[in-house]
Amino acid sequence: MRFIGRTGTTAFNKGKQYLEEEDHANAYRKFTEAAEYFHHAMAQHYLGTMYQAGLYVEQNYHEAFSWYSKSADQDNIISCASIGALYRTDALDKNYEKALYWLEYAYSVSSSAIASTNLGHMYRYGEGVDIDPAKALEYYKVAVSQDAHNINSVIGDMLRDGENGLAIDYQDAEYWYTKGLAYSDSNCMIGLASLCDTDTLVNFETAFEWYLKAADCGNPKAQYFLGWYYQKGLGVKRNYYTAFTMYQKSAANGYVESYAAIGRMHHLGLISDRPSYLKAIEMYNKSIELDPSNCGAALNGIGLLYQDGLGVYENQDKAMSYFSSAVGIHNNADAYNSMGEVYKFGHGVPIDHHQAKYWFLKSAQAKNDEGQLNLALSYLVDVPSQEVDYETALFWFRKALERGNEKAQAYIDQTIHNMALLLKLSAGNDKDILIENMRRELAILTSKLKRYQTTSRRQEAADDSIINKPNQKEETSYSNSPPTSHSPPKFFHVEDMREINRKKKSDVVCKLRLEAACKNI
Repeated sequence: MRFIGRTGTTAFNKGKQYLEEEDHANAYRKFTEAAEYFHHAMAQHYLGTMYQAGLYVEQNYHEAFSWYSKSADQDNIISCASIGALYRTDALDKNYEKALYWLEYAYSVSSSAIASTNLGHMYRYGEGVDIDPAKALEYYKVAVSQDAHNINSVIGDMLRDGENGLAIDYQDAEYWYTKGLAYSDSNCMIGLASLCDTDTLVNFETAFEWYLKAADCGNPKAQYFLGWYYQKGLGVKRNYYTAFTMYQKSAANGYVESYAAIGRMHHLGLISDRPSYLKAIEMYNKSIELDPSNCGAALNGIGLLYQDGLGVYENQDKAMSYFSSAVGIHNNADAYNSMGEVYKFGHGVPIDHHQAKYWFLKSAQAKNDEGQLNLALSYLVDVPSQEVDYETALFWFRKALERGNEKAQAYIDQTIHNMALLLKLSAGNDKDILIENMRRELAILTSKLKRYQTTSRRQEAADDSIINKPNQKEETSYSNSPPTSHSPPKFFHVEDMREINRKKKSDVVCKLRLEAACKNI
C-alpha cells in the first residue's frame, strides 16, 4: 500500500508539472492515472478543475462536480469549497442553500481562498443571505491572505465606492490597490486611476498613466478608458483616431461597452468628415445584443437617433422609451442628460424646467460633462431673474470644461464678466480682487485644457496613422414604416448635416437666452 500511495503521488506531481508547463494533454493523462488507479484526492480535484475550465477536455460542469465529489469524499476541503462555488453559479442548478453549506463547512475547516472568496461574494451581493458589506470584506481579506491576489481590487472598489453603506475610504482603497500592484494586477491599476478622479481629487494626467499601464497588460476595460481619455482630451492631447483604435482593441478583447462608444463616434462623425448613422446603429445594437444588462449607452444612442430623425424615422415616443430604459435599468449618465433635454426642449412632452433640472443634476453628479453644462445653464436661463445663480452656474461650467467640454469656455467668460459687473455695482475693492482671482484661476484651467485638445482632424490623422479613415459615404436604406420599440431600426436616407446644424442652432439659442437672462438683472 505504501508503494501504491507513493506511485499515485508521483503521477500527481508529474501532472502538476505538465499543467504548469501548459502541456494539458499530459497533465490530464497523469491526473487520470493518479485519480483512477490510486484514488489520489488532489488528482481528482485537479481533474475537476480541468473539466470546469475546459482544459484539454470539453468544458463539463457536471463532470467537474463528479470529480470534486470523489475528492470531497476523501475529506479534501478544497474540493468541498469548489462544490460550493459551483452551486452559487449557473454552472449547475443554482442553489444558494447548498452553496452556503459547502462553503461554510470548507471555511470552518480551512480558510481556503476558494471558500473565503465565494462567501465574500455571497454576502456582497446578497446571494441566499442578507447583504452585509462588512462581512464580505472580512471574507475577502482572508482570501487575500490565502493568496487570492485578484481580490485586492475588489476590496479597493468597495471602499472607494462606499458600497452598500460602507464608509468611503479613498486612502484605504489606495492601500489595497497598491498591494495588488506587486502581482501586476491590471484591475488595481484601473482602481488607482479611478482614485485620480474623485470628489476630492481630479488629476487626469496621472489617471491616464495608470490606464495606459493597465492597457499595456491587455486589460480591455483600461483600453476603453484610454479611448475615452483620447476622445475627450483628458490628461492627453485629444485624438479621435487613437480613441477609435483603443475602442476597437477593447471591443475585440471582449469589453462590450466599447461597441457603444464606437457607435457614438460614427453617430457624431468624429472619425470621418460625415456621420455614419447606419454604422452607429449597427454598433449600438451589437452592444445591446452582447450585454443586455449593461447597454445604457447604446440605448441612449438609439434614442437620440429617433429623437432627431437620423437614420430612422423621427419618433419622440420611441426616443423616450429608449431613454427611460437607459436610466431606469442601466443608470446611464448620458441618458440622464438626454431625459433632461427632453423636458427642457419639450421633445414629445410639455416643457418642464424643474424636471429638466432634476435630470441634469443626476447627470452632472455622475460626471457627465454635457449634463454639467446643461445644469449650469439651468441656473442662468429659464428661471426668474431673481433666481439666477451665477456662482453655482460657474461651478458647473468649470466642471464641464475640466472634463473636456469646450462649449463651457464661452459661458464661463460671459458669466465672470456679468458677475464682475454686478459685484462692482455693490462696490468694494475686495470684489475686484475676487474677480481677478477668479479670472486667474480660469486662465490656468483653460491653459491646462488646451494643452491636450486639438480641433484639426488632419492634425490628428497625421499624429496617428494607425487606422485607415473610414468610408466617408453614408450608406442608405429605405423603410415605409417606423420600427417597433427596442427592435433593430429600419433606415431611410436623411441629410447627414442635420445633427450638426441642430447643435449649432442650440448653441446660438442658449447663448442668446443667457445674454437675455443677464440683462434682466
